[in-house]
Amino acid sequence: MAIDPYSPCPGGTGKKVKFCCADLVSELDKVQHMLQGDQPAACLDYVRNLDEKYPGRACLQSMRISLENLAGNHAAAETTLAAFIKRYPDNPVALAEQGLSRASQGDATGGIVSLQKAIELCGQEMPARVYDAIGALALVLISSGQIVPGRAHLQLQLGIAQGRDERALSALLQIEGSPTIPIPLKDMPPLADAPADAPWRDRFQEAQQAAQRGYWKKAADLWTALTGQASSSPALWRNLATIRSYLADSVGAIEALRKYSSLGVAEDDAVEAEALAQSLSKAEAEGFVDELSLTYEIKSADDVQEKMAADRHFDRLPLDTSAWTAQNEPPPRAAFSILDRPALHSGKDIAREQVPHQLGQLLLFGKQTDREARLEIVLFRPELDAARKRLRESLGNLLVGEPKEAAAGQLGQVEHALSWHWRLPEDTPEDLRLRPRGSG
Repeated sequence: MAIDPYSPCPGGTGKKVKFCCADLVSELDKVQHMLQGDQPAACLDYVRNLDEKYPGRACLQSMRISLENLAGNHAAAETTLAAFIKRYPDNPVALAEQGLSRASQGDATGGIVSLQKAIELCGQEMPARVYDAIGALALVLISSGQIVPGRAHLQLQLGIAQGRDERALSALLQIEGSPTIPIPLKDMPPLADAPADAPWRDRFQEAQQAAQRGYWKKAADLWTALTGQASSSPALWRNLATIRSYLADSVGAIEALRKYSSLGVAEDDAVEAEALAQSLSKAEAEGFVDELSLTYEIKSADDVQEKMAADRHFDRLPLDTSAWTAQNEPPPRAAFSILDRPALHSGKDIAREQVPHQLGQLLLFGKQTDREARLEIVLFRPELDAARKRLRESLGNLLVGEPKEAAAGQLGQVEHALSWHWRLPEDTPEDLRLRPRGSG
């Protein structure tokens, strides 16, 4: 599809393409066609040449950074980014790229601050690259154990998209369904309003409005400035705790939570605040989860396949047998997911609690010259007991003895949490896909 000359400049200049880089419209079309044709290496060479021919163009520098990172040349991307920021210090796309770069290098707080500047500078029209950076930063944060700010960025992205971003929604559902993430980190309370008669209400609500627009740094600064005048307000300290946690400021969030608990709030609220404070103080990504391989000998591959095909606790998966064929080995007959509850026939009028999760994946092999028929299952240790119980209940005496267990690897706890797979039927209405868990 051709570039619309009246669309916003992809480089974040705030101008339409026609008034920003009209002489590059045909070139940008070529770049877009190359990307659609899956030619990233050739596209990078082309964009680099354009950047030399038209130095300092924001759209070209933005594209170049993305392509250099895609090619794995992060040093080159950093050099391009430095030049981009130097020329356009208030460009939201440049600042969003800076935020991603900082977070990827371990500076979560600095990365969020850069992205916050980018979001505030966008105004009413957000460049696509800034929107994408919100989701990308969320995944960087989550993979490093920063669950609360990562989740908050996914919620922000989903709000901007009016609930229509399946990737953000899927990641949120995986966090929500993970048994390894503490409940307090998945259940942040909504921001509170100021008391109606508070003399500082207008300033409080200004911060509230900033927070609702995703301007978390601005909101945190405004509420912090009120702590001298409104130090006895539970609403102020509760909101500060929430917004600081979104900014990956765990120390500041814990301080605010304990100040909130000291102000005579209801006992249940104080207990919840302390539980959140303790959760934030722990290393959320500490430790690893074992990945296991189980091998069951079976009496009859035909009978097992027939039973699994008829049992909705097993979900048939597509199977590419080329890896076995290339090694002159007999390929598996079929592949299945093992589900913790039966797959649903329809997604209409369902509750979130009815949706099945994947416990593991299995391959079914027939009898070979030197091997009996077998099932090979790959799963993670937390799902082991449930998967073994399901196999016993579904396949019964078709299983021969106990399985052979072997280590297959390890995965960080956070990555394991995000490997949690939901199985929503294809006809699930969008409003049900977006409905919070537990709402029926």
